[in-house]
Amino acid sequence: MYDSNPTALFGYLAERLNRFGLAYLHIIEPRIKGNTLIAEGQSPVTAEQLPKIYRGKIIAAGGFQPGTAEEIVEKGEADLVAFGRHFLANPDLPRRIR
Repeated sequence: MYDSNPTALFGYLAERLNRFGLAYLHIIEPRIKGNTLIAEGQSPVTAEQLPKIYRGKIIAAGGFQPGTAEEIVEKGEADLVAFGRHFLANPDLPRRIR
């Protein structure tokens, strides 16, 4: 999805979603397009911004490695991190990360 001002758009959406008491908000970082990493080394910009607006749980995905996933959870910018395609290719991913 593309927007000329994604910060304003998704900030507005996150704020509006607060009223519904959702179980969680699953976000995908913009450094990923499909299954391709398009912004090598880009920090998780979405996860840095939305926890300031959205009051519920946040699951972040998109370009995380074990270390960066742990870091974002420790910083409180996400409650969980999803490893979609990595997990599909490696069903033993939790064991590998451990």
